[in-house]
Amino acid sequence: MLEDLIKEREKKLQQYEKTAGAYPATVRREKTISEILKNFTALSKTEEAFFCVGRIFSIRDQGKIAFLDVKDGTAATQFILKEDGLKNFTLLKETLDAGDFIE
Repeated sequence: MLEDLIKEREKKLQQYEKTAGAYPATVRREKTISEILKNFTALSKTEEAFFCVGRIFSIRDQGKIAFLDVKDGTAATQFILKEDGLKNFTLLKETLDAGDFIE
């Protein structure tokens, strides 16, 4: 059973690496989840783009939308991935797992 899980994770890694680097040397953490939550009202009124990083704790796939519960050591939040909002939606949905780190 563990061997099957490892093989599945390796298969997902190979699929993801065809289009993106799975293990970047650095990440762009411009805001923590805590900062985003604290300043959410002000941030939502701007079109400012920024980076945060965190670890996926759960994924709920609903077809054309997916919900990710993400924590970064300062707080936890939920991210929504929408098919019409991401060019690589299918890749992310097929390759992300709980426990993965994302930027």
